[in-house]
Amino acid sequence: MKRLSIFLIGAAFLSAACGGGAALTAAGKARPQQSPARSITPAATPTASAAPATTVAIHKTSDLPAIVVNGPKPGDRVSSAVHIFGTADVFEDVLTARILDADGTQIASTHTDATCGSGCRGDYSVWIAYSVQSEQKGTVEIYEASAKDGSALHKVKVPVTLSKSGPDCGCGDLEKPIWIVTPHDGDTISNPVTISGHADVFEAALVLRILDEDGKVLIEVPVQATCGTGCVGDFSATLRYQVDHDQPGKIWAFDYSAKDGSIENLEVVSVTLTA
Repeated sequence: MKRLSIFLIGAAFLSAACGGGAALTAAGKARPQQSPARSITPAATPTASAAPATTVAIHKTSDLPAIVVNGPKPGDRVSSAVHIFGTADVFEDVLTARILDADGTQIASTHTDATCGSGCRGDYSVWIAYSVQSEQKGTVEIYEASAKDGSALHKVKVPVTLSKSGPDCGCGDLEKPIWIVTPHDGDTISNPVTISGHADVFEAALVLRILDEDGKVLIEVPVQATCGTGCVGDFSATLRYQVDHDQPGKIWAFDYSAKDGSIENLEVVSVTLTA
């Protein structure tokens, strides 16, 4: 009997070693047979195909010159006041427009602002009145005045025919409340200087100001036009200023807003101040 037990135990160990039966626990009970380990093959990671490189086309927003005149057109016959309009991208959106007669003499000038500038293109529109005694060839010019020396930058010249126009400035037809008639843009002015023009502003009250080359206010005086608040009146005043050398300067004419005191209806003429 003892030999039989030894034989059975030996057979059990032999069977376990050969994988033919269940392994025994220390208590002699059969251990459940384990399933052979599975070999897991990792799933192949999808390889993303390289997307074709995208070419980004950069288009210039505008190939236009700094100043474009849409009207008047070359060869047009114009009358006073002349409507000058177009688009521009200039420093601080400030433009100077003027009219020359058949001899190339400036007979009228003004300033206007585009709706955008200094890196963006804006629209501009301005009316200029002039006076000539007979119909003749003329030129409409518009340009940017250099902030450095007042020279004309990006100048556009439009040849036109000027129809006869009397001394009436035509200001009643203008879309501009203040008009400086004298001095003209580019003039060298004396000291004192007489500034005259026309205006249609609230209660006919406006202000004249002279600034030096650094933008410093040299003098400012209130002026009363002969009419306002719906009618065009004349104004004239003589101003004395002081500078220690000849230099570029500005003459401003404007009125103060009755609502908030801000400057409005600004008219600017670039001049040379004399010491």
